[in-house]
Amino acid sequence: MRPAIERLVDATTGIDRWCSAPDWTFSTQLGFAPNVEPFVLGDLERWAVVLAEFRDEAGQPVLGGLEPLWGFACPLLLPEPEEHAFEFAEQLGRRAGWDRLVIAGLDAQSDLYFHTVRALSTIGTV
Repeated sequence: MRPAIERLVDATTGIDRWCSAPDWTFSTQLGFAPNVEPFVLGDLERWAVVLAEFRDEAGQPVLGGLEPLWGFACPLLLPEPEEHAFEFAEQLGRRAGWDRLVIAGLDAQSDLYFHTVRALSTIGTV
């Protein structure tokens, strides 16, 4: 899985490649949230989104990237966001047990941001 994620990080524009890569995100998750189980949406060939379920102060589920502390890493590995952002939103919409998603590490001027916001608006409030 790691080589596929690294390849997708390198192919995705609008993200910090160092902080979004497995060396950073997996290490941060193991160091600061070792009891959190990561999961991957996507096919790891064309696109992937690496997320985990965290709990807020009230114990409610929040989905987010593996590096929830600084917000430099982006869990969205969508080299072609216009094509794959809607697939991501569709898969995310089928996942039960969550009502909030936090995605950090996005450049608000990027195509990745634009297409992700547009796609997520089909399943909830953005």
